[in-house]
This record gives sequence, structure tokens and C-alpha cells, in this order.
Amino acid sequence: MSARAARCSLGCESFAEGKPARDCFVPWIVYETRCLVSGKIYIGVHKQDGDEFDGYLGSGTLITAAVEKHGRDNFRRQTLFAFESERDAYAKEAELVGREWVDSTWTYNIKEGGIGGVGFSMPEEAREKIREYRTGRPHSEETKEKIRQHRAKIAFRHTSESRAKMSASRKGIPHSEERKQRISDGMKRSWQLRRAP
Repeated sequence: MSARAARCSLGCESFAEGKPARDCFVPWIVYETRCLVSGKIYIGVHKQDGDEFDGYLGSGTLITAAVEKHGRDNFRRQTLFAFESERDAYAKEAELVGREWVDSTWTYNIKEGGIGGVGFSMPEEAREKIREYRTGRPHSEETKEKIRQHRAKIAFRHTSESRAKMSASRKGIPHSEERKQRISDGMKRSWQLRRAP
């Protein structure tokens, strides 16, 4: 894969170290990010603001988790192709990232290429791939705090009808003292986060 010459949509092969030459800059790239620890690869599309490497390695679920686990220094991004249009870049990604690629255990891609991330509904196979990766890996304290903050923001968005249904489903089922204390602590934390500037 990495031996393939990177080529811009104008046909030139003037790429050096994964970057297009200054006189041949095109904004849309199809890139490969490789983990130097595991050898796994991620292929994606990215819009460059300039011809210098901008630090972007990918935003997929598995590649993001892998970068967090192994550290940014253990990943290298290489430009495979460059295009003037987003449509052409995603078309090339669709050629490279097919079902066989996604199903492989040595890739971080969880969906076929050519679609983009917005409005994407994740197939069950991709969910299973993420589930396998996350099994047995506890959240970091930073991640736990982000989850708490997010939950505090959405805690009271239920309609009165949905709250009534939830309440009715619990009627007659007593809480243990421990459970009551956990509920109390959670509500206090929620209110503190809502009042924080």
C-alpha cells in the first residue's frame, strides 16, 4: 500500500514525504495513517488548509481510540492521492476501502469508504468491531468526567409524558439505601455542573 505513488488529480507524482509540491497543491487528500506499534492502517479523506502537515490523523472511532492508547508519536500519516474536489476524493476512498478492507482485522476503518461521517448509521459489524476493541478497557478519568458533564446537560430534557412513563414503570419497586444515596449524589453533581460558569 505505502509503495504506491501518491498522485494528484493533475497527474503529477511530485509528492515528497507525503506532502504535495508547492506548485501542485490540491486541498482534498486520501491518506493512510499507520500505527507503528500494531501495524494497523486507517484510510480516510481530509481537506487540507495548506500544503503542510496539519496533524490530522483521522477521526474514526477506532483510530481515535488507538491514538489515545499508543500516543500520536506512534502514528504516521502518508498522502496517497490528492484531488481538487471532495467528490473525487471520496470516490477514490470508495475504491480503496471496500467491504474486505473493513472486515480485515488489521485496519481501523469500520465502514466502507466514499460516504463521509455525517449522517452515517453504523452497521452492526462495525459496532461489533468497536465492542471487541473496547471490551475490558476501562474509561480514563478524563473520559468519565466528559460523560458526566454531557449527561448533566441532557438530564432534564425529557418531556412530561416521558417522565410520567418512566415514573410509572418504577412504581412499587423500592430503592435500597445505597441506591438512594447514589441517586442523591448524582443529582447534586448534576446541579453543581449546571450552575458552574
